[in-house]
Amino acid sequence: MRESRPFVGDLQRIIEYPALGYAVPQQVPAEVEAAYHRLIDADYTTRLLPTALNARR
Repeated sequence: MRESRPFVGDLQRIIEYPALGYAVPQQVPAEVEAAYHRLIDADYTTRLLPTALNARR
């Protein structure tokens, strides 16, 4: 599952960057967002922005 780590960071940016003005908003299916949070809870966090790590803990 190590291959999933970069995808978690990529998805985080798809979710977070529009609020920061770096990207246009995109719809993320609920199932995808749920899987994203499960991966974060399973410590697939090496590619996440530091601010997101602090918000989850």
